[in-house]
Amino acid sequence: MKRITIILIAVLMLMTGCATTKPRTENEKLNVYITTYPLYDFTMKIAGDCINATQIIPTGVDAHEYEPSPHLMAELERSDVFVFNGGGLEAWAERVEDSLSNEGVLVVNTGEGIAKNNDPHIWLSPVRAKQQAEKIYKALIKDDPENADYYTENYKALEKRFDDLDRKYRETLSKATYRDIITTHAAFAYLCEDYDLNQVSITGVSPGSEPSPGRMAEIIKFIKDNNIGYVFFEPLTTPRLADTIANETGIEKLVLDPVEGLTDEQKARGEDYFSLMEENLENLKKALVK
Repeated sequence: MKRITIILIAVLMLMTGCATTKPRTENEKLNVYITTYPLYDFTMKIAGDCINATQIIPTGVDAHEYEPSPHLMAELERSDVFVFNGGGLEAWAERVEDSLSNEGVLVVNTGEGIAKNNDPHIWLSPVRAKQQAEKIYKALIKDDPENADYYTENYKALEKRFDDLDRKYRETLSKATYRDIITTHAAFAYLCEDYDLNQVSITGVSPGSEPSPGRMAEIIKFIKDNNIGYVFFEPLTTPRLADTIANETGIEKLVLDPVEGLTDEQKARGEDYFSLMEENLENLKKALVK
């Protein structure tokens, strides 16, 4: 009898140690923390009011440079789901992934298996953004099976929006006369790969990096040699580099939004990931389709 009791206690301890989710009271909402705006937008389109969602990195803050406070880390340890982009965008998130999992938090690295070449900007490809959204969807139904039907219905609608956006990009950019785009930082490699464009960036993957005088000279020469008409800049960062290139070459500037957040004006207009990506497509069309 004593032997049986010991075995039962051991089994119960194993079961407790293997738990991947935290116990919640009936009808209690999931507490979901999401690092970046695009992932927050995808999550809200899937989950709506069924969760308590928090976007961690504020608009205008460089996700490459952001570091969480001790207070935030304490909140993350008490959360149910933690969603981050991965691919090197939030180095701190990758450092705490295992410790949060050990606390019973369901951690979703949406870039795992998708990001490559140390480039985290996968959400700027509608095809790959859909893969990120699918990972979020699967995590939600795993941690909250009671609302699985609701999440599934919303995810199917979201999936269709990604497919429609991808179709518009393919149809529009298949008619492009030019294939080269000049960008202020190298955020659009996945988009270019998907739609047969060539990104020529002034700086690297991080928008905070500074180009050398030699790199600026290379960009100016490339523009003149290839009859480039536009340089793309980003609305949430200074257009200083784009201004310099435009002044040196006489070309025009256009916005190509990396969709890293919404301004107050954009929020007031009800903009979202899809509207910003539609605007990006219109500007690419203006620059490339003649």
